[in-house]
Amino acid sequence: MNQPNSAQNDENVNSRRDWRVWLQIGTLGFGGPAGQIALLQKELIEKRKWISPDELSRTIALTSIIPGPEAHQTATYIGLKRAGLKGALTAATLFITPGALITAALAGLYLAAGDLPVVRGALQGLQASVIAIIAAALISLGRRALVSKLLWLVTGASFIASFFLGVPFILVALALGTAAFAVRPEVATHPATPTLQSVQLGRLINQPKRVVAIGISLLGLVALCVLAINIWTGSDSRWGSLAWVLLVSAYTLGGAYAIVDYASQEFVINYGWLSATDMSVGLGLGESTPGPLILVLEFASILAAVTDPFSLLPIWLAGALAGLLAVFVLFATSTGIILSIAPFTDRLLASARLRQAMRVISAAVVGVLVSLGLSFAITTFFGEVELTRFGDLVQVLTPRLDSIYWPTVLIGALAAVLLFRLRLPLWQVALISAGVGALVH
Repeated sequence: MNQPNSAQNDENVNSRRDWRVWLQIGTLGFGGPAGQIALLQKELIEKRKWISPDELSRTIALTSIIPGPEAHQTATYIGLKRAGLKGALTAATLFITPGALITAALAGLYLAAGDLPVVRGALQGLQASVIAIIAAALISLGRRALVSKLLWLVTGASFIASFFLGVPFILVALALGTAAFAVRPEVATHPATPTLQSVQLGRLINQPKRVVAIGISLLGLVALCVLAINIWTGSDSRWGSLAWVLLVSAYTLGGAYAIVDYASQEFVINYGWLSATDMSVGLGLGESTPGPLILVLEFASILAAVTDPFSLLPIWLAGALAGLLAVFVLFATSTGIILSIAPFTDRLLASARLRQAMRVISAAVVGVLVSLGLSFAITTFFGEVELTRFGDLVQVLTPRLDSIYWPTVLIGALAAVLLFRLRLPLWQVALISAGVGALVH
């Protein structure tokens, strides 16, 4: 009879003790999803032994098949298992708070001093390092995802759809994922996929109905917030469109880079709120600061709100509200999704059809990453770029060859050497590249 109360007391004690650990992880979580998951492994397995390596791998398997940033959802799920709902909300909040504050400050600095030669040079160096960082992510994802000729074809189709046709990744993912789910899966599964017998995490969650209810409530609250903004400001206003783009981004499959690619198309191409340079600067800052990579969308949202010619709000207030909106929509949705499905992990990870669909989507992410890296490389290394159209469907970013900026190319090469040859952490590569760029200018 006392077992539930005992479990609840243990969760309360853990929740009070663990906030410093989650704040430390949020402050030191450099390097995007890969770096943050490595930090979780070091802090929670090797140092504190909160979970086993097998538990972490199964948690990552879960977060890789649902929308949202995988590192943030992994931290939230571990917090849930260790300290219940309080632990989940503590982990979810402190995992993003340092990075969100830093991103807001850097967005303000970029707006205030982005035209200064030294700052412009540092940002140019930072952009150059992004190309090498995306290449590293591409290699890492490709090794795990492209395990068959069919998946290579999926990657090629995804690249063509994204780079040449401008199709949003969410449409590519839905089409390919639905087709893969409809096809009867092969008997063999990916080596990294857990079997039903090895997945028992869902049964260890206390008060599963309450967990699901809180998760669904969070998702409903986000949807109501977006709806209210559209009703209050109008669906054609920048605020209404921004809220909608953020909501769709939050439900985009394929991890952080897929989310950034979709948002880049919306912010830069479809709405024209930002330039390609602004977006690549945001990505560079996202890679070199702590917190989930999709904090790039906080940076982009601040810039989009500040440059709204029809805004009646003071610039500082518009930027602050847009940054808060981005953080709330993205991470409340991320938390709501993981809480809503947490007690059902056994069934999710045991579905062969779902695993097959996610393998196809993972392969599509590789194609999107190639498109993203190539687009950023063209806009970073060349001063003059235009979108050339061939007919009604095909559009290609075309650089003017004599506008190449060799110092940026050389910084990009330096970043590649630091990353692939010397194997420095991503954030160190980004900071060194920014420093060299500042010195060059």
